[in-house]
Amino acid sequence: MLTLVISSSVFAQSPDHDSTAIADTTYWWPTDAIAKALSYIRLTPDDLALRDDYYKRDSCRLTLVDSMMRRPDQMPVFLESTANDLFGTSAAQSTVRPELIPLAQLAVGEIDQSSIPDPTASGVPEELQRELTNWPEGWSNYLRVALWALSNHHWVDMVLSDLNSDDRAFVIEQTPEFVLEDEEDKNKSAEVLDSLQQLEDSYAVRFADLAGDIDWKWVFTHGVPAVDKLIEWLPGAPPPLTAMRRIETDAGLIVFGSDGDDVFTGNATLIIDPGGNDRYELTPLAPGQNRLILDYGGNDEYAAAGHFVYGAAQFGWGMLIDFAGDDLYRTGDFSLGCGWFGVGVLLDLDGRDIYLGDICTQGAGGFGLGLCMDRGRDTDQYTSRLFSQGFGFAAGVGVLADDGGNDLYYCGGKYEDILRYRDHYLSLGQGFAYGIRPHFSGGIGLLLDNNGNDLYSADIFGQGCSYWWAFGGVYDGGGNDQYVAFQYAQGSATHLTAGCLLDAGGDDRYESKGVSQGCGHDWAPGFLIDLSGNDRYSATDLSQAAGSANGVGVLIDMAGDDGYQVTSDKNTHGYGNPRREYGSIGLFLDLSGFDRYSGPGSEGKVWIGNSRWGIGVDADSLWLVPEPMPTTEEE
Repeated sequence: MLTLVISSSVFAQSPDHDSTAIADTTYWWPTDAIAKALSYIRLTPDDLALRDDYYKRDSCRLTLVDSMMRRPDQMPVFLESTANDLFGTSAAQSTVRPELIPLAQLAVGEIDQSSIPDPTASGVPEELQRELTNWPEGWSNYLRVALWALSNHHWVDMVLSDLNSDDRAFVIEQTPEFVLEDEEDKNKSAEVLDSLQQLEDSYAVRFADLAGDIDWKWVFTHGVPAVDKLIEWLPGAPPPLTAMRRIETDAGLIVFGSDGDDVFTGNATLIIDPGGNDRYELTPLAPGQNRLILDYGGNDEYAAAGHFVYGAAQFGWGMLIDFAGDDLYRTGDFSLGCGWFGVGVLLDLDGRDIYLGDICTQGAGGFGLGLCMDRGRDTDQYTSRLFSQGFGFAAGVGVLADDGGNDLYYCGGKYEDILRYRDHYLSLGQGFAYGIRPHFSGGIGLLLDNNGNDLYSADIFGQGCSYWWAFGGVYDGGGNDQYVAFQYAQGSATHLTAGCLLDAGGDDRYESKGVSQGCGHDWAPGFLIDLSGNDRYSATDLSQAAGSANGVGVLIDMAGDDGYQVTSDKNTHGYGNPRREYGSIGLFLDLSGFDRYSGPGSEGKVWIGNSRWGIGVDADSLWLVPEPMPTTEEE
């Protein structure tokens, strides 16, 4: 191993990071340090870029994914900017209104809001108008907008207008199956599993052939702005109500709850509840149906076993806003902020909340937008099994956002990873995005946590990673956090895709086995960036700045007294292997603090290890002239 010692002045960067400043989010990115480190292996920052044309572009490919491939250094800056835009940095900002339009623009670019129809021309039924006699100003107009939006059932016709009836039925019925799993697969024979895989591949081929005729962008350009208005125009809280009221309208059943402890059942499309410890046992929405729930107080329970019930929809929209209380959300698949060819939004504004779900829950989008957002600063718990907690499927944006508190995130524990490890489980969540290889590209999956001492637990695939032309990211704004996973995690990208984990502060712990902690495999950039704190990193192999099969793996720790532990010294701490006649890149940078290493690396040193395209730097106060690289003839 060639060991170099360099001057800290070469890598002079301010270790301080003001997480409230968003006017220029590029000031902390260590451009000069990256350039100097790469120069020792005859590379430049431009060599970190990948291309967006390694494989044919399909109709589900998102422009943002291409951008992250071409400029992977944008990933951490994008995560910080997106989190600050969503959470806001001003105490005066409304605690109700998240910006849905910017999230939609991640998928489709600019949206012309002037084309959105004005729904205020719709009327309010006379019986409903009488009910609103003593309500605060604004409710009559708001319900006019809500009824218009609830009556809008033509999403299937708009999105699938170019398909015949058989193909429409196939898309509606089959696309959810692309992400659903059977827990009993672990008991099936290899022959049965192979047969099922061939069937799924045939469905993927058929969908890929149809995808070019599907107008999924309509969901973002027309559906999201309409739902956004229902958040923007929310009036004040309703008055106290002594009894439940049910009113049938052309838009469906409207239910007004009471101040007491109510039980809501059936297929209501609009529920407004002023308070009480309520229980919801609603029926699932069919494709094309819409639902709005506004609950203003109480410790409520939302229970359902079916798909698309609370804050979720397929070929439509569903929104649930809970304003206060310690709430329990207990659902199955496609729930709690899930948009599938639709828009699904769950907003919880206060309280210590528990979120339980299975597949595609807690911020999941496929061909649409799913947002699960908790604006409270209390401790919350999120438990899911697969494809959840900020998950983006094809042409989808899925976001889980929590504004504060010491939160627990757990994804996995149910569906065995049959192909790799019988003693581990698939997670595919926590800031994860996924496409069906090689048929169609994935989407954008983001997990954003603004503050608190948080615990993130996943198994296989999670915590800022992606698979096949997608982008998955995690942003944590502060607190002493723990990230625990097994493989493909913590800023990892595999197979023509991009992944990043950015932690802005706190004494953090990162633990994973391999293909993790800043690892890019197969034409993919995987970044792990930690801005401050005394951190500890633990992994086995192909981690902590490892590039494999023409991938780019980057780990940058900006400040703090850190510890780096690895089992293998062959492919960690700045490693890039050769493949397809050229190399991969591993870039390891620790820019300040007193650090300890197990494996390659040492305090105040630069090391070039077992690969031509790997570099590790621990910049401190020492100074030596680096030894020259071998000449071309020597190589």
